[in-house]
Formats: sequence, C-alpha cells, structure tokens
Amino acid sequence: MERIKKFIYVGIIATLVDYVVYSLLVYNEIVSYTVAIIFGYSIGFVISFFFTRNYVFSKIKINNIHHEFFIILLISIVGLLINIGIVYILISSNINSYIARAIAILIVFFFNYFTRKGFIYA
Repeated sequence: MERIKKFIYVGIIATLVDYVVYSLLVYNEIVSYTVAIIFGYSIGFVISFFFTRNYVFSKIKINNIHHEFFIILLISIVGLLINIGIVYILISSNINSYIARAIAILIVFFFNYFTRKGFIYA
C-alpha cells in the first residue's frame, strides 16, 4: 500500500507538469490538443521515470537501465495512445477538452501503475 501512495505522489507531480503544459499549449492555441497531449505526456513521462525508479520501487527486475527505460517507454507509448483515444472520444461527445484530458489522465494512471509493477518492478 505504501508503494501505491508513493506512485500516486510521483504521479501527481508528473501529471501536474503534464497538464500545465497541455493546458498552456491548448489555451494559447499553439498546437492541436493531440500534439499538446504528446508534449505534456512526454515531459511527465521523463519526470515519472526517474522518480518512480528512485523513489517508488526498490526492486527492479531489469538490471540494465537502458532496457528498463525502453520497456517503460513502450508502456508509456501505449498509455499515450490510450490517452489520446479517450480524449478524442470524449471531445467528440461534446465534453470539454480539459475535463476530457483529466479523465484520460486518471484512467491511464492505473494502466501505467499496474503494467510497470507487473513487467518492470517487484
């Protein structure tokens, strides 16, 4: 239970950065919401990777950091695609893009936790 609390704290930090980047890009109409998701999610991914590796999980199943990073990157790309899909569906259903993004972030949070715990960390 302690581990999931730590993952939530890391997730909150990474998500806040992700969401702020997304919101600034969408609000200022710098890029489309899809591109804004990619930028925000990518920055959040890097923050999450380093904090999760060093703060949340004490035992790592993969000894090589490059392999670990690659597998987490693949998991995160799937999470990103899920995120974009959820936002697209919700926006198509006339839900505000900020609310749609918040819902997608919450769903993908659980996907990321359980896949990382299952494949990378003990």
